[in-house]
Amino acid sequence: MARRKRIKEVAKIEKRKRIVTYVTVEREIVTLGPVPAAFAKVIRDLRHSAGMTEQDAADALQISRPSLANIEVGRQRVLLEDVWHFADVYGISATALFGRVARAKAE
Repeated sequence: MARRKRIKEVAKIEKRKRIVTYVTVEREIVTLGPVPAAFAKVIRDLRHSAGMTEQDAADALQISRPSLANIEVGRQRVLLEDVWHFADVYGISATALFGRVARAKAE
């Protein structure tokens, strides 16, 4: 019985000594196109002008912070109904938000 216990303890120690190697993988950041890029810029600027952190804005929008970060760099699509939610959180109308996106796209 004592030997069996010792074997288990040795096995646990061996697991702790395992060497872990990390491989760096280069990734290409994929953007969705000019409209999501313009929307991303406008949303990021609105959040900064509101003085909100990514976490504050994500909580208000009821999405995760990584999702908001992906939206703000143009890697994640936004549903049309969510545009109204963004507008409400940042205190502008959806029409004004679309106008800002159109101007940002034209630049």
